[in-house]
Amino acid sequence: MQREPPSLVFETSRLSQTEWLRMQHECDYEAEKATASAPSALKFIRWQRLYISCIELRGVPYLGTTDELPQRK
Repeated sequence: MQREPPSLVFETSRLSQTEWLRMQHECDYEAEKATASAPSALKFIRWQRLYISCIELRGVPYLGTTDELPQRK
């Protein structure tokens, strides 16, 4: 049985589903642009750091990953 990789968890209770999806798409786009020329070995780590920072700059706290917070899956 193969397990899913852990997901990022944010405190999104104050956002509508539409707002949260838009924020995710915008921050993914920004992180993708910023890491386009990064070496492949570092690309995901940089992307993740930039993505989390983008979300947090919009006022949504990062709580950790689903493997760190199993009760929030």
